[in-house]
Amino acid sequence: MVVIYAEKSSLAKEIAHALGAGKRIPLESEPTVGYYEFTFNGEQAVLCHGVGHLAQLVPAKLYDEKYAEWDLSVFPCIPDVFRAAPKAATLNCLKLVKSFFDKADWLINATDPDREGELIFTYVCDVCKCNKPFKRVWIEDLTEKKIRSAFANLKSPADRLSNTADGNANDLRLAARARDITDWLIGINLTVAATKKYGNSDIKNKLLTIGRVQTATINMVVEREKAILSFTKTPFWKLTATFTARNGKFEASYEQGNFTDKTAAMAALNDCNGKNGVVSSIETKHKTEAASLLYKNSGNQGDDKYKPRRNNK
Repeated sequence: MVVIYAEKSSLAKEIAHALGAGKRIPLESEPTVGYYEFTFNGEQAVLCHGVGHLAQLVPAKLYDEKYAEWDLSVFPCIPDVFRAAPKAATLNCLKLVKSFFDKADWLINATDPDREGELIFTYVCDVCKCNKPFKRVWIEDLTEKKIRSAFANLKSPADRLSNTADGNANDLRLAARARDITDWLIGINLTVAATKKYGNSDIKNKLLTIGRVQTATINMVVEREKAILSFTKTPFWKLTATFTARNGKFEASYEQGNFTDKTAAMAALNDCNGKNGVVSSIETKHKTEAASLLYKNSGNQGDDKYKPRRNNK
């Protein structure tokens, strides 16, 4: 039996429709979770899905209880081996997925075509203790034709995924793990340090969270807001003139640019008055612009990792 894993129900629905997988079978205890049973290339198949991340790196205190009290003398926490564990909120979904992984002869990773998709599938396999062989279906366009084409051209983990993707699934998985570990190291350790140093004794209500992306983004917003609040208007003067030529009139600006001093601007204006303009050089450029690129349906739904594409007929 082959088990196809999609990271969310909407993706599983598109795949099921393209492959003719029939109706979705919901989990009785949690209808938002479900699966499809059908035949794929003459083999029994199950298409199941997650709800985004079903597992994540465990908190520092699960590596050692000494990290539970946020004692700065024992931080930073840098585990020798990072472990993933199921998320409590999606445990029912994970149990269903694991039941299929345990029965499978092989798997197809049908998560989103990016690093995060690779990480989601990797963590699910880790927490399910699944070492079954698998292949990657690289779906870049959620149209029936493209989905069927992708399933007809399954990739091994060492295969190059596409003409535009960087490397193969192994490369993306390692890159995703490295990024997640970096997020964990920065988030866990610096959040503890910032909260203990700049917060007060009531840590729960004064948590100062630090994040690799979050903190840098907030800093950009703050710096921009400070620049706006401290902005002062500076007047300037710009000299322009209308010239008459054989083929009509045209406007031009003073070649030295704008003036911050009115006296200097008036002096330049007086110096130019009554004089003829001289064209010292002419530069002609030929420019060709391609038609705007069309967008994929998935891009219109707000998922910016699906980039514009040309209309290939």
